[in-house]
Amino acid sequence: MLVDAAVFLGPWGQLKAAAYAIGSPSWFIFSGVFLFAALGVFPGLYILAVWISGLVGGIKTALRQSLAQYSQVLVPLGLMAWIAFTVSFAFTKSGYILPVISDPLGWGWNLIGMSGKAWVGQASSFSLLLQVVLLAGGLFWASRVARRITASARQAAPLIAFSGIFSLGMLWLLVG
Repeated sequence: MLVDAAVFLGPWGQLKAAAYAIGSPSWFIFSGVFLFAALGVFPGLYILAVWISGLVGGIKTALRQSLAQYSQVLVPLGLMAWIAFTVSFAFTKSGYILPVISDPLGWGWNLIGMSGKAWVGQASSFSLLLQVVLLAGGLFWASRVARRITASARQAAPLIAFSGIFSLGMLWLLVG
């Protein structure tokens, strides 16, 4: 999710250009870095957080079992991050709603007098605030789940730290 947001919302024009230049040398480099980050770095950070949590809690179960058990933390985190990511697109496309209602089939109708008056919206301060609230809510929810499925607050701390780092990264990409 974080890597995907970097491509679509990040300030790096060259990254976007490489993502769209399918088959070019820059696309192959982009694909390799994308796969490394999406399948290596971020899962590695999660595995590290779960491993540290197991050490702190003195848990003797296999890492694989702990990864499965603690994956519950990722659900609220990912859900709220995806909603926050989607808000950036939904609010900018809201200017098309009334013109489409006015001419729903594209046949030149003007049912409510709004046909042809579409405007491309921009991220408003409300949408930015909503994204911050959504990410904070996801972090709070993930922290509560982490605390509920671990034996102590100390054992939950690495999972909460991972969730915080993820949330801050998403916030930086969405708002920055």
